Amino acid sequence: FSGTAIRVISRHFGDAMKAGLIPPMIVVFPHAPAGSLWANSSDGSTPVETIFIEELLPHVDETLRAVSSRDGRIVEGWSMGGYGAARFGMKFPELFCAASSLSGGPLQQEFTSAPRVSERRRLQVLRAVCGGDHEYFRELSPWRLAEENAEAIRESLLLRVVIGEQDEMIEVAHDFHAHLHEIGIPHEFTVVPGAGHESMRVLSALGEDGWAFYRQALGAM
Repeated sequence: FSGTAIRVISRHFGDAMKAGLIPPMIVVFPHAPAGSLWANSSDGSTPVETIFIEELLPHVDETLRAVSSRDGRIVEGWSMGGYGAARFGMKFPELFCAASSLSGGPLQQEFTSAPRVSERRRLQVLRAVCGGDHEYFRELSPWRLAEENAEAIRESLLLRVVIGEQDEMIEVAHDFHAHLHEIGIPHEFTVVPGAGHESMRVLSALGEDGWAFYRQALGAM
């Protein structure tokens, strides 16, 4: 998100708390390097996942009045952040009670195409994060993580996938939804009518159902 978008979304959550639509919560907006996939690069030069899990989470717990357990943590992201949220939730279900992927990508099983970016950009990301290795991309992918951690995810992770009807990633999102269904992972799947890759339009369109997700996730608090 840009600085302007963060301010708008902060107000969105703040207004919901004031209205009693969601419980009081701390919303943290980390920012990863562009194209990092919220992952550790294969060459170790950009350890984004390690920084998020081993440095940012402890920092939040130590410096803010946060609930320092999985019962009080939701991981959510937009676009590449939606991919990262799916990754973190499925890889670390012991750390998060819920994961929310909003217009996430690249959620495809194979990174041989990328509907929202140019071929040049796809290759740049593949090289920078995966060293050009498609198997490394598969290892990072929420597709693989869902398979590897299916039992733990089923038992403890509240999961949702949201996509705009006009988003370039709509077909990929449907494929991911079908994959989760096939391996028996419960999740919410929402297609926002008429919306493209537009953060506030998607968030606003979720309405009461959107706020209910957070209430359900934090219901034990």
